[in-house]
Amino acid sequence: MSVFDARDMDLAVTSNALSKRYPNGVLAVDSIDLHVPRGQVYGLLGPNGAGKTTTLRMLVGLIRPTAGGAIVAGHDAGSSESRRQVGALLDRFGLYPYLSGRDNLRVVARYCGLGDTRVELALEEVGMTRDANRRLGTYSRGMQQRIALAAVLMREPAVVILDEPTNGLDPQGIVDMRMLVREMASSGRTVLLSSHHLSEVEQVCQTVAVVNRGRLVGEGPVSELRGARSLLVKAAPLEPAARVLFALAGPDRVIRREDYLVMTLDGVPVRDISHALTSSGVDILELRQQERSLEEVFFELTSRAEARSA
Repeated sequence: MSVFDARDMDLAVTSNALSKRYPNGVLAVDSIDLHVPRGQVYGLLGPNGAGKTTTLRMLVGLIRPTAGGAIVAGHDAGSSESRRQVGALLDRFGLYPYLSGRDNLRVVARYCGLGDTRVELALEEVGMTRDANRRLGTYSRGMQQRIALAAVLMREPAVVILDEPTNGLDPQGIVDMRMLVREMASSGRTVLLSSHHLSEVEQVCQTVAVVNRGRLVGEGPVSELRGARSLLVKAAPLEPAARVLFALAGPDRVIRREDYLVMTLDGVPVRDISHALTSSGVDILELRQQERSLEEVFFELTSRAEARSA
């Protein structure tokens, strides 16, 4: 898919062969194609050093790509038209610890030519109205992150880009940030976030891109990346049970292990499987549905990419 198709499709962010090579020769991002659906939470998943932050910086125009390009909110990444519709929280926001949360936002509002009404709406959106008059220096890390996010949201961006938004937060702060991300998407915004925490991405993102060593190794809806559900079957004797499953699903959908079978369900009702096994005289010891975790998908994709590059 060409990056320039984004204007005609329901995509908020898309890139085409986006690449960045630094003067020292390091290729941080290598020909990445992203397709971020509008109104979703999209996760850029990868280990530290995978190129996630560099990718986000190119999308908001903080650094220029060596090759390729991107469209963000319908315009070229980094253009004034794109920046007007994008809010980004990539580093620790430059807030003043001796000012209150509300006054910090007022400083930002004045700089952006906004009124106090936007300040109050942003405080309400991030749940900080009650504590807004306290000095920022007395806030927890999670509360400071909320004020920083409020500063981003005051401009009412269509696309919000967050780099590792839960880094350094305590468990309650992580839960609160997840809730805020979900609420931003439910209000119609597109949220693109990076993370190396698999569980975080799995809980908030509908679509994921997996990056490793600067390259995109997989992209798609979380449900599709996980693949179809499977059924673990322990039965005695095992050989007749295998024949029954082969007949139901075909041998390419049944994996035989040492003492059990794994069958891709793909629309076959479990009750039909159970009935077929018992009718053939097989004793069922265990039937358990399974779904691959995002962690399994991640390691499968990165291992496959490593093997190809070896």
